Amino acid sequence: MNKRFVQNRREIKYLVDLAQAEAFRERLNDVLIPDSHDGGQGYFNYSVYFDSPALTFYKEKIEGLATRMKPRLRTYRQLIDGPPDAIFLEFKHRERDFISKEREALSADRAGRLLQGDTVLDTAVSADSPVIDKFSALARKMDLRTCAGVLYHRTAFSCAVQPGLRITFDRRLLCTEVCTLSPPIDAFAPIEPATRAVIELKYDSTVPDWILNTAATMEMRQLSFSKYANAIERTHSRHRRSTP
Repeated sequence: MNKRFVQNRREIKYLVDLAQAEAFRERLNDVLIPDSHDGGQGYFNYSVYFDSPALTFYKEKIEGLATRMKPRLRTYRQLIDGPPDAIFLEFKHRERDFISKEREALSADRAGRLLQGDTVLDTAVSADSPVIDKFSALARKMDLRTCAGVLYHRTAFSCAVQPGLRITFDRRLLCTEVCTLSPPIDAFAPIEPATRAVIELKYDSTVPDWILNTAATMEMRQLSFSKYANAIERTHSRHRRSTP
């Protein structure tokens, strides 16, 4: 969780019902290694996203630009209404099919100031904080501001037979316009029904064919799913897309 840089990974995503998610996990159970940070019990991931007043990053996602990024404040906590155990200012980059991330740890005080509009964080800019330096420059250029928060419960695993493969199960996908460090639970609304989950396969080189075949046999279909884009569409009425 504490790596500053993650580079050149790929992602495969599935949106499934909870029964499918549990069945898929059971079929892979012999090769799943619980994340060392949570002992297999999972944790809550709450991220606040930044965008321009025109929602530039959201529009780049919807338009399918091959090269794009999004800045966010990402927090991890054990309890849904508990204080964060770790806080990072993070950039997620996409270059066609490849994902990379860079981030910097923040104190709760600094994170709180950032969410209150102190996006430049001049006192933190230094050669030792390239992520903060980049965010500060981007904040000035694009007038960045908070635009949506996303909360979900994640259970994460590595794979005993495939180094570099990480498999995550995300449930209780919620969003909010209240972009504080710990919004009250009643400020959140569902991104997806509580009966659904998102499974992500994150890998450096390849995913074993038998895992992909297992998903296909279970009629799990790969899709492009953005928690951020869905949160924007549920919290900003002018960007809601009609359901086909």
